[in-house]
Amino acid sequence: MTRQPRLIGIDRLDRQERAACLIAVRVLEPAEAQAWDIDGREGVVDAILTLQDGRKAAFEVTNLAAEGALKLSISCNSKSGATRM
Repeated sequence: MTRQPRLIGIDRLDRQERAACLIAVRVLEPAEAQAWDIDGREGVVDAILTLQDGRKAAFEVTNLAAEGALKLSISCNSKSGATRM
């Protein structure tokens, strides 16, 4: 059985960021998850995870502004030869 990670400030993230963080915690089973995009910090990742082996991981939740934006992004990437998601 894995230990429950320490969740630091996760309740202070917005709803989408909190959901993404909890999904990452469930999948990656980190030792710790810390909200980072709080207290007026700007231009930073939403959360930092400390994995069981001590490595760090971070993520940023981004909302697509327009319907079809992801489709457009994938189309542009495929035309430029970039790797698709």
